[in-house]
Amino acid sequence: MKLSYTTLSVQDRTIGEAVEIASAHGLEGIELRGRGDAHVSPESTFSYAAHVRELVREHKLAVPCLTAYTRFHQPTAAAVREEVDRMMDMVRLAEFLEAPCLRVFMGPAPDLPSETLCPAPDLPAETLGLAPDLSSGPLIPAQASLNLSQADQIAIEGLQYASKRLENSPVRLVIETHDSAKDGRTLARLLKDVPSNIGVLLDIIHPWDMGEEIGKTWEMIGERIYHVHIKDISRTLENGRIYCPIGQGILPVESTVRWLEGRGYQGFYSLEWEKSALEGQGVGFEEQLDSFVSFMRGVEQNGNSQITL
Repeated sequence: MKLSYTTLSVQDRTIGEAVEIASAHGLEGIELRGRGDAHVSPESTFSYAAHVRELVREHKLAVPCLTAYTRFHQPTAAAVREEVDRMMDMVRLAEFLEAPCLRVFMGPAPDLPSETLCPAPDLPAETLGLAPDLSSGPLIPAQASLNLSQADQIAIEGLQYASKRLENSPVRLVIETHDSAKDGRTLARLLKDVPSNIGVLLDIIHPWDMGEEIGKTWEMIGERIYHVHIKDISRTLENGRIYCPIGQGILPVESTVRWLEGRGYQGFYSLEWEKSALEGQGVGFEEQLDSFVSFMRGVEQNGNSQITL
């Protein structure tokens, strides 16, 4: 079992400190956030990126995944191609850091109101053919939005274009279960006609949010799961979640891990700690990392017998 954590959780630490944390906890890898200047990004100088790579190697760690913020739900085919073209700088960085996976998103689902009326305060009501003195201001028909099927088709064509761009690269894209693609059912539909160099980053909380058990997720996209994010929560709130030590919350962490291990999952399990929604509540990063290592090693030592859900 290969463990890592994402440096999204330690944006206030230097890259040297982040690597030391992974090494001190006996992890096999460190997942690097590829945005801004906190750790590493395409804007980093070559010498700095080489320094990061050497740090990771010196500590005998791998970089299982580099995290990008590319979104495939875009308003037009041209826009999604531009997004993919920009993403290629991240692909080159992932290659340099020897990261086999690059995290991306589908992004939020498109709005659907093709008949919506929207305020047009700069135009007189008479010009629009509407009665004046509307309390909310004059209204005009909004520009027709994409429906979900159209938006998905643009995204699928973008994924196919990305797959083509990656033909000569060892890097695979992993779409995180998030936003408009939280569950296996949605991702199975989107990936049906997309080559296997594009797969899934299974963040275990989001299929659970959708009421989808790991057995169903695996049935639909199991062979496309290349990376996994682990977390645990004690409760959900309207404005977020309260995070807790791994294995002590309401997420089915153990059954999910045992299911994956029992069916031959070969990728990393990466802790993604996030700040709890309520100030002063929830577990801190160091405590959750300690619990993650202890819990996951315990599952590993106790065997990986298959379970039935």
